[in-house]
Amino acid sequence: MPGRIVTHLLPTGEFDLLPEVERAASLGTFVWQPTGTVQWSLGMIALLGFDPEQPIEAGQFFIRVHEDDRARVTEAFTQMVAGVDVPPVVYRIVLPDGRERQLRGHAIVKRDNEGRLVRVIGTLVDVTAQAAATRELEQTLERLADTQRWAGVGSFAFDLQTGAVEWSDEVRALLGVPPGTPSDDAERFILPEDRPRRGEWLQRIANGETPPPLYVRIVRPDGSVRHVESRGHLTKGPQGPRVVGVAIDVTARVELEEQLRHAAKMEAIGSLAAGVAHDFNNYLTAMGLQLAQVQRRGLDSPAALTPALDAIDRCANLTRQLLSFARRHPTTFKPVELTGVVRRTALLFTGLAGTITVEVVLPDEPIYVEGDDAQLESSLLNILVNAKDAVTDAGHIKVALTLEGEGSEEVARLAVSDDGAGIAAEHLPRIFEPYFTTKELGRGTGLGLAAVYGTVQQHGGTVHVESELGSGATFVLRLPTRDIPSSRYSMAPPSLRAPLPVGAQVLVVEDMEALRRVVARALRSAGATVWEAKHGREALAVLEEQPTVELVLTDVRMPIMGGVELARSLAAGAGAPALVFMTGFADVSDSNDPVMRGVPVLYKPMTEADILRLVGREITARRRRLEA
Repeated sequence: MPGRIVTHLLPTGEFDLLPEVERAASLGTFVWQPTGTVQWSLGMIALLGFDPEQPIEAGQFFIRVHEDDRARVTEAFTQMVAGVDVPPVVYRIVLPDGRERQLRGHAIVKRDNEGRLVRVIGTLVDVTAQAAATRELEQTLERLADTQRWAGVGSFAFDLQTGAVEWSDEVRALLGVPPGTPSDDAERFILPEDRPRRGEWLQRIANGETPPPLYVRIVRPDGSVRHVESRGHLTKGPQGPRVVGVAIDVTARVELEEQLRHAAKMEAIGSLAAGVAHDFNNYLTAMGLQLAQVQRRGLDSPAALTPALDAIDRCANLTRQLLSFARRHPTTFKPVELTGVVRRTALLFTGLAGTITVEVVLPDEPIYVEGDDAQLESSLLNILVNAKDAVTDAGHIKVALTLEGEGSEEVARLAVSDDGAGIAAEHLPRIFEPYFTTKELGRGTGLGLAAVYGTVQQHGGTVHVESELGSGATFVLRLPTRDIPSSRYSMAPPSLRAPLPVGAQVLVVEDMEALRRVVARALRSAGATVWEAKHGREALAVLEEQPTVELVLTDVRMPIMGGVELARSLAAGAGAPALVFMTGFADVSDSNDPVMRGVPVLYKPMTEADILRLVGREITARRRRLEA
């Protein structure tokens, strides 16, 4: 313990107000003299929890000091009695009943004219309440900071006279700068085209108006763009007029709104594409059936029609792509000829590539995988469109499908390479993240490659990218293969058409007259008796007059009454005719309507053989049911 401490009470006179002042201010006073004597006021004794009637032993003061603060207080006392001016010290003491009290000690060193130490006069002030209030304020500020951080909300104050600005750490996080970075004018982060709006917004607030929230885009130091919403109001105080407000990171909301707008736009485009594909399928079916009938009747050179039939097949592939784009089909996993998927998608993309050279390398034998052909087509198209955006007008894109591995380790390797600008190394780990894009603002949503990643994962495969800046990029998809599936249909030549049951009676319901007539002609040429109707209501009238009809071959989408409503009307009754749908879409099998379950479907464009096979099968099955 430093020095010899002898304690005495400070003397008080009859009119001395010191005890009352100390009691009112929760403080105590002491005087230390070079002789080692310390005099304490009654307030000092009370603060330290001693009994004024009992003698105070040397060193008892330091015993009262909290053990975690004792070394610091001892050091300050040692310097003080050595004549050093010590700054105020805040420390804790522990009272006899275990309560803690926080004190603030301050002392002044007094010297004589020759500079010799005469005495040290000091005070102790009880700051327990203030310390508790400070802690509570700090905790409140911490909770506020946490809330701002979790909510993505920062606070700011902008001095309208000086232009000085104050930021909370959440604003710094929003701007992408480290905590503690000196506040600066946020305008340097704002995109140039958005800056005038900020100036107008601040001016309106300065004029006493309450403008709507300000929306601007900022560019962080790492180059990423964030959308920020600001709200503020005018305050006037000793520091002058200021705009005080909050800044909110609304990037996720803006991106969601953009997704919704994009989804609505794509839905509209998809509906248009599906409608176009549906109409084309009708025409393709009519043309295909007409040509097949002409070819069957005999020509000097039947092979002369083969190019026309091949052209119809190519058009059918294009309409299938449109329907895939429009998502007018259920998601189903089945054996998929990946070779055909690549060929069709590359054909569609070639029309979009302009002057870009597209090279397609396919194996001699087909490769099959288990999956959803539309999802695979969409994924490949996404990668091809990305490659198109990366190359110049004279660029080159290569699509190569090969087999890797052997036996159970065999996989299909699909690689798409381009000679574009390439991808920076720091971007490669994030390339498949949702919303991440290296394209300029407004050109990419950052969802295409994320969708590719999800599709490949769903198919049990892998996808990765190989790239260097200036050397192009190669996206590699690996998918598990499967055995070649057995054919769904008979591979008999078209000339060997399956005959219809004798006396077959069929009603053809189709709003497109040319298609209706050519389908009816194909059925009649196979020996059936055929009636025609242009919509469901007319079909019901025909059935009313012709109860012997065995099968209704109907389009799904027609004016006045469509195929679904017609099917519902025919559902009742044991003797109801069999039903077969025709459609240019592929959404019938996805219907939850109980009436639709189990109804066979002919997908346009269909061949004459398809029609006769399915119609004959269903009429035969109906006759057997009626005989049972």
